[in-house]
Amino acid sequence: MKPMLLALMLLTGVERAVDGNHLTLTFDAPVTFTQAMAAAPARIIINVPEAQAGPELSSTARIARVTVTPGADPGSLR
Repeated sequence: MKPMLLALMLLTGVERAVDGNHLTLTFDAPVTFTQAMAAAPARIIINVPEAQAGPELSSTARIARVTVTPGADPGSLR
């Protein structure tokens, strides 16, 4: 079997701006993402393929009113 190097991007931080209307998601590498609006409950969904929550963030932690959960595909965040 040939060895493979798997790249992994980590979500390393979530911060809310002082005005309370902006969030900053920090990753350890540039990411490609998609976003969608959902109605019930009202929210913005950001899908980040090939990313996981860093060790300092629980995969189910609520930080600054953000829920970090695994995406539909293994190795992704939503």
